Amino acid sequence: MVSITSGSRDNENLLRQLKRGDNLWIVVTGGKDYPDEWRLLQRINIREVREEHSEDEFPYHAIGNRKDSPKFDIAAQSNLTPLLHKLEFTSGKRIKADGRLIGCAVQTIRPLSDADIDLLQQYAKRLRTL
Repeated sequence: MVSITSGSRDNENLLRQLKRGDNLWIVVTGGKDYPDEWRLLQRINIREVREEHSEDEFPYHAIGNRKDSPKFDIAAQSNLTPLLHKLEFTSGKRIKADGRLIGCAVQTIRPLSDADIDLLQQYAKRLRTL
């Protein structure tokens, strides 16, 4: 099981919109050797979304299906930046930043367009999984 907890009001609103079968695509930097580059870490397939009624600051939790949520070998990948620049998102606002500044553009959940999903799926098919 993979669990994602909302970390901001924007993410909380988007987590509320998630449903079973949706996917979250997780990107990270290339690590200490490639801090200005980006890699695809994981695709998390959503099993359920829970709302915890407690004093928890962030009550929405997305639970991933481990079996259908591959982790990708970031050491075997090249820089994902060119693909990130191609993503349109449902907002139509592309990522224009480069290097570490891309982190600001991807720190919140951004819904993907159908074309974006196709691009990421094609890219992920070529990656080695862990």
